[in-house]
Amino acid sequence: MGLRKFDTSKFWNYKFDFKGVTYTGSTGHTNKNLAAAWLLDFRTQKKNEFDDAAKGIKKDPDTTCGELLMAWMANHTGSNLIRVSRDWRLHVPESFLNKRALDATAGDNEEIRTTYLKAPSLRNAHLKEQMVANERIINARPHNNGGANKLVAHIQLVFGWAVKTGRLPRQPFLPLAELVTQDPVRTFLSKAQVTEYLEEIDRCRNLHVMVMVRAELYLALREDEARQMRWGTFNSDRTSYQPSDTKTGKIIPIPVPEDLRTMLDILREEVPEDCEWCCPAKDGQPHRAQITTKAIKRAAAALGIKGLTPHRMRGSCVTIMARQGANAFTIKRMGRWKRMETAEKYVDIIEDDLRAAQEKAFDGK
Repeated sequence: MGLRKFDTSKFWNYKFDFKGVTYTGSTGHTNKNLAAAWLLDFRTQKKNEFDDAAKGIKKDPDTTCGELLMAWMANHTGSNLIRVSRDWRLHVPESFLNKRALDATAGDNEEIRTTYLKAPSLRNAHLKEQMVANERIINARPHNNGGANKLVAHIQLVFGWAVKTGRLPRQPFLPLAELVTQDPVRTFLSKAQVTEYLEEIDRCRNLHVMVMVRAELYLALREDEARQMRWGTFNSDRTSYQPSDTKTGKIIPIPVPEDLRTMLDILREEVPEDCEWCCPAKDGQPHRAQITTKAIKRAAAALGIKGLTPHRMRGSCVTIMARQGANAFTIKRMGRWKRMETAEKYVDIIEDDLRAAQEKAFDGK
């Protein structure tokens, strides 16, 4: 039985069974919609209490922050569980874990954040104590504001979940304002570097690698797309390339520069006629993943460029196009992205670009 209103009553009353227990009472509302919403919340509350009891979790105003974390972990799975629990384990002090959850303050969060920013950033966090003992962290990089914001968000996430599920009656502290973060300046090739860079790539003497790197750079292909290029995706004279799959669902022909087209013509004579792949390995299938990584890093090191990867070839393509004046719609089509926001993430604008645009805009004012 759900809601019911007696003739002499102003309020809606309820009666329902859950896990062998009968619940009856008044909703305290005269409006049926409000009463139905109240009853739904009440039923959800009873279900959560039963689930908590089954897991050994007690609803207690004296619950500590550490116990709150354990309750959150018991109700979550996947990568989010790994990230949140790791931040709490590595960066939240024991004094905070033992504190009564309702006594936690924004000052506690700020202190945790400050301590995090002062601590060195260690990739092998499980070796932290050993590395400290050996004094091997003197030159380690400090944490950044972005990581500090995520740490605070992971702390606030657990408390917000506790309030939402009724484990806490209220949020014990106001959320901290995020620290200002700076967009990272990623590595990319400039137009002036392309010719010299490709000459370094050609020193590997591997025609397959030479073709795939050029495809990543000229056609803004991902490495997997470059490895899995098929002859059927090019037109008859190989002046345009059609990706077999795009996130937008649209097949958009991409012009093929003469440099790449010449190499494809040479490659076509070497690859067996019955092979569908442009760059097959010895077994006739596409090369393994990261086949171009070593050549790309070696060529970058020869030119003194750090951080260049196969995927940064794709970013270099659209960044060069943007610096040469290509509009946002052209760049979005070149990268075959579904949303303009994604395309913006791949285009790297630096101070020199802003200065050049400024001088061009106000030249001879």
